Amino acid sequence: MNGRLRTFTVATACSAAAASQSVVYLTYFAEPWAVAALFATGMAAGVAATRKPALAAVSALAVVVCLALAATLVATRLPLPLWPGTAGRGLLYGWIRMLTVGLPADPTAELLATPILVTAVGSFAATRAALRPVAGTALLVIVTTFSFSLAMTASTTAVSAAWMAPILVCGALAIQAHGPFNASPRYLSWVLVMVIAAGSGSLIAGTYGSSHARFDPRRLVVPPPLHIPTPITPLSRVKPQLREEAPRELFTVQVLNGADTLMDRVHIATLIDYDGVTWTIGEPFYVPGARLGLTQPGTPVQARLVMTGLDGPFLPLPGQPEQLRFEPAGPELVEFADEADTAVVDQSSLGGTRYVVTARVASGGESAPSRATLARSTRLPPDLPTLIAKRARELTRGAATPRAQALMLEKALRAMPYSLDAPSGHSYPAIERFLAGGDSPGDGVGFAEQHAAAYVLLARSLGLPSRVAVGYLLRPPVNGIHHVTNRDAHAWPEVYFSGYGWVEFEATDRRRTPPRRLPSEGPPPPGSSLDGAVHRSSPSPSPTPERQRVVPVRPAPPGPGRLALIAAGVLLAVALAWAVIMTLIRMLRRRRRRAGTPRARIIGAWRECLDRFAEAAMWFQPSQTPTEIAAAATAAPYRGVPAAPQLATLVTSALFAPAEPSVEDADRAWRLERRILAELWPGPSRARRLLSIFDPRLLWRSWW
Repeated sequence: MNGRLRTFTVATACSAAAASQSVVYLTYFAEPWAVAALFATGMAAGVAATRKPALAAVSALAVVVCLALAATLVATRLPLPLWPGTAGRGLLYGWIRMLTVGLPADPTAELLATPILVTAVGSFAATRAALRPVAGTALLVIVTTFSFSLAMTASTTAVSAAWMAPILVCGALAIQAHGPFNASPRYLSWVLVMVIAAGSGSLIAGTYGSSHARFDPRRLVVPPPLHIPTPITPLSRVKPQLREEAPRELFTVQVLNGADTLMDRVHIATLIDYDGVTWTIGEPFYVPGARLGLTQPGTPVQARLVMTGLDGPFLPLPGQPEQLRFEPAGPELVEFADEADTAVVDQSSLGGTRYVVTARVASGGESAPSRATLARSTRLPPDLPTLIAKRARELTRGAATPRAQALMLEKALRAMPYSLDAPSGHSYPAIERFLAGGDSPGDGVGFAEQHAAAYVLLARSLGLPSRVAVGYLLRPPVNGIHHVTNRDAHAWPEVYFSGYGWVEFEATDRRRTPPRRLPSEGPPPPGSSLDGAVHRSSPSPSPTPERQRVVPVRPAPPGPGRLALIAAGVLLAVALAWAVIMTLIRMLRRRRRRAGTPRARIIGAWRECLDRFAEAAMWFQPSQTPTEIAAAATAAPYRGVPAAPQLATLVTSALFAPAEPSVEDADRAWRLERRILAELWPGPSRARRLLSIFDPRLLWRSWW
């Protein structure tokens, strides 16, 4: 293979290997063209790396990045005057935007800037390294680029993780095609071990970490703040609306795809966390793209909602929302909590807001929430009143299945008195008074707030995953439009059944409540279970939770101390990882150099000394002879390395003498190497030597 063809082969293989990391963005971006653009950018950057002069190569890389950014700005239809500022913000702050956006995200210029830069630089560096004598660094660059993209996207598919193996194989083939090493069994075994280790680890991470419980770095970043004037729990807003003297229209709902029979209510929030006083959402909010989440099983429902008198910040949504499109333009800031199916906006009044929402109504096969959410859906705060657990057992006595327990709780709570004159509140004491009854006014009487909250507490004491939903019931349509008023405000419990999703239960006696779809008594859908696999757990008291704000739609931004701690932790982790990598490289080099024939061992000792010289900032040209290097090492400004000329004589003899050196000469060479090390770093200077571990220049030295 001639030189140009070999260079082209190496560049193509390494570029493809590095650019293939763009596959992890398949589930990150809503449009597939973004992934294709990233791959093309990586390939172009790899070609740019084949330019011989370093300045020409870097200039070509800059041109590739600029062209990729320009193509992105054109694809997103951004006006020409906004290009410089948008591109600059994307390069500087795009990674922050990536950690706060909801998935899948629209491929905007700000979001694509960081992936473009990482893909281009990774492909450029991998190809450049493979074309140099120290080609093994290309594998490290490819793995690092892939790991960064996997961490930034929190990709949860085993398919994307499985790409690690072919990426490493491609990189290894490119390195071998360039020929920096002989195809010896030792070298091939190391390549095989790296491929198996990286591929197996990635497959395990992708398979067993493919649920929402996998580490997601987006949870470490606070999303843009929402300025909500009155952050109260939506559960406390039910009674004031029902007690208003006159009905007042809040919004209208028009079902667009003829699925009116599947919709009997819309929710504004689902509340999961409870601290003994207040129900809160408890889920992080992200800025969504065109889609609120990935497509889920169920019957699709599309509806147009027009706000007429509803106050913010919560948006009414049906079922499990997937897409949200405002007509013509929506609020400046919208955030969405995917585990709670709740959307909030940065405005106190929603009057005039119009949007079309596409959602899924559970009909079997509903995807499971994360393990963390299910665990929180059965969690009860400490000091649970004994009355609640006792009443739960009494009301469900004889129930053999979770479904039967849920229905018996519903029947019991619907039989309890319902009155808007009952005191407000859903704390432990309020629920205890509601369930126990008594002689005091209001005891044993409640409305939707107490009925729904009491149901969920009783269900959780039995180990049933449950939550409180707040929203509005839909009246019969008039000319195809549901008119929702303040008199339709409501709260209800929802219980999770594996294979069916969250099922609504009606815990009040409001006779006009339409019947809802329940799991049938017959066999459940494939892969589901209503009785045996209903995610039950013992409701053991959890540690005392930190008292939260009533509605956690705006997490408190971390203070300077916490930001400094996070930054220090990240820097420490990077430093430790780099130190481990460099230490392993040193160990492998030293072990290989000490092996082989006496001539190879002497040459290896000399190359080890060259590395030690570099650590001490004594840089020499590869074209210099051992004698010249030794003379320079003992002269000003270095001095103090008298053993260097002796080792230089040995290595010169080993290189040019016709006879093979003796084993004693090889042993003497390594003794001189240890002596040179002691002369370079005397006792007081050894602490400085530790810092040399982080010097990356040793990775591309020509005397590997």
